[in-house]
This record gives sequence, C-alpha cells and structure tokens, in this order.
Amino acid sequence: MDKSSSREVVFTNRDTLIMALLMVVAYMALGVAPILYGDLLIAGRVNAVQLSHVAAADYLSVGLASLFAPRFFSLSNVRRTAIIGVLLNTFGNFWSTQLSSEWLIAGRLVAGAGGGILIWLQYEFVARNARAERLSGLYLAAYVASAVVVSTLASDVLVPRYGVNAVFASMGVAALVTGFAILYGPKRMAPIEHSTETPGDNIEHLTMPFAAILALLSVFFINAFTATLWIYFEPITAAANIPKSTSDLAAILSLVLQGGGAILAAMIAHRVRFLPVLIVCSVIYILQAVYVLWGHLTIPGFLMFSLVFGGLGYFMVPFQIALSAHCDPRRRAVSIFAVPVVLGAGFGPLISSLAISDSDVSAGVTIALICSVLSFMALICAAGLGRTRPQRVPVA
Repeated sequence: MDKSSSREVVFTNRDTLIMALLMVVAYMALGVAPILYGDLLIAGRVNAVQLSHVAAADYLSVGLASLFAPRFFSLSNVRRTAIIGVLLNTFGNFWSTQLSSEWLIAGRLVAGAGGGILIWLQYEFVARNARAERLSGLYLAAYVASAVVVSTLASDVLVPRYGVNAVFASMGVAALVTGFAILYGPKRMAPIEHSTETPGDNIEHLTMPFAAILALLSVFFINAFTATLWIYFEPITAAANIPKSTSDLAAILSLVLQGGGAILAAMIAHRVRFLPVLIVCSVIYILQAVYVLWGHLTIPGFLMFSLVFGGLGYFMVPFQIALSAHCDPRRRAVSIFAVPVVLGAGFGPLISSLAISDSDVSAGVTIALICSVLSFMALICAAGLGRTRPQRVPVA
C-alpha cells in the first residue's frame, strides 16, 4: 500500500482559489484593524482599554477555534465544516453592528470562532501542498490585496457616509458570498500520512520536536508584537499629534507593503536560507519598537515606519513556515501554524490592556518590545536545536 504523503495530492485551481477566499474572510477584521478600531474609538463605541479587549477577542477566538476545530470537525466533509464557519462569521459581524463597549466582545468572539474554523481548513490545505511556503505567501498576498481594498473603502467611503457599522456589515456580506463559493470547493482532505514507520512508531504522530515548538513560540511572540502595534496605530499617532488621515494612510500603505512582502517571499522562499532572513527581520522589528518608544514621531518617520512594519510582516511568514517544516518534517507544525499566529496576536493586546490607560498606550508598546525580544530568543534556540538539518526545505 502506498503511503506517500497526502500533501502531494493535486487539488484543482478552483480548490486553491476557494481556499484563498476562506483566508480573506477569516482574517479580514484583523487586516482592517487600525482603521476599524480607530473609528470605533472616535465614535465612542469603545475606549482604549475596551479596544484592547475587543482586539484580543478578535484574535484569540480565531486562534482557539483553529486549535480546537480538529476535535469537533472532520476533514471528510470540508464543505459542511466551511459553511458552519461562514455562518458563524457572518452572524458575528452583523451582530457587532448592534453592540458597544465590552458587549462588542461577544460579537467578535462569534465572528472569530467562525474565522478560526476557516483558517484551520485553509492551513490544512496548505500543509498538503508540496510547496507550502510558496502557497502561503500567495494566499497572504491575496488576503492583503483584499484588505487594502476594504481599508480604502472604509476610510474614504463607508465610514464617512454610513458609519463604522458599514465595515462590519461589509465583512458579513463577504462571508455570506464565500458561503456560496465553498459549495464548489474541495469536498474532503485525506489525512496526512506522517510516516512509513511501523505501527509501533505511531505514538510519535502525537508530538512535535522541541525545536518545532520553539519555532511556533517565536511565531507566537512576533505576532503578539505586530498585533499590539497594529491596533494602536490611532492612539500612537494621536499622542504624536499626527492627523487621523495620516494614520489611515499609514495603515493602508502598511497593508500594501504586506502584500508586496508576501509576493516577494513566495517567489524566493524556496531559494533563500530562511534563518538569516528571520534574524534580520526580527532585529529590525526590535529597533522599530524602540523607535516608537523613543516618542519623537514625525509624519515622514511614521510613514516610513509603517512601510517597513508592513513589508516585513507577511514577508516573514513563508520563511517561518519553512522553519516549522525544517524543525518538524512530519509537517504537523505547518498544519497548526495559524494557531500561534492568531493566539499571539490576541495575547499582545490582552496583556497590554492590563497596563495601558485611556490616554496613554506607551506601556503597550513596551510589552510589544518585550515580545519581539522573546520571539528572537525562541527563533535562535529553535534554529540551534534544528541545525543538523539542511536549511532549505525540499520541494517536490
């Protein structure tokens, strides 16, 4: 019996496109976060501390749903599982239009739970692709392109004319449309065959090498760093007397560079050694947190900060996936890659909410700096433990 890895199964181009739609819908609220959360603040729907709680609910619900989805749903009926995720995401977004203050957390938890189910399916799909790091980069580019469009519409059209609820409603409509598209997506995904070893070795399927755990921990902390700075774009610029219009422009430019970084990484990830890239990007992020804490932000300086911040964010992801596959050739770390991404992104704002005030978010930036340093340390340790393997991930 052939036990070759099921990640080598060829899916159709239509399957690949539809799975990209799942990622767009699931991550959209996170992509437009600076504009969406800034407008919630301005509209008085939340204060700075409540905003941190809402952001944590958005991110943590996606991460926890991604983590526990395999316990409640099966890959033998992908369409049914995806429709459940879409319905939850749609309901959560429309419900959010009716909520304010801490109650808004409830709507974001429901929307995030649906998004987490979709993200789990999408990364299971990626894990079954022989060039997972390349596909992940292309998916991120598609998601960011969509986020740029929605952010621009939100900033220039939706919010000025209809208010912040129009952003929630547009995300709900997008999820509903995706629900119809998924009816034409993949019906099932076969289990990944992790090994050709004897049955006595199957216990190893339940575990990951410690190096892989450290690699995912590095991903966790770097996303805690990026999410914390990302949701505080508005308060950071307001404290520096930078206009809201400039903050919105910085967020959109950051998204554009996120897409550019994802495309570039998708093109070169299988040709470039991942460790030097990740080290350089991590050091730059640490320096960026120091720059924001320095407190002397100018409009040109913040715009440059936003370009670099965005450009590195998704540029790193294919290399992080390559590191995860390098540390865990069974690719279990790749299949759950979304979990540390969104859990880390929820952890940063949640911890920051314990330290910030309504008028000062500098303590949140300090926490972001600590997270970036912890991510760098975990990265070095993961690379050290996995140094006996070649640093290029084989591609079929």
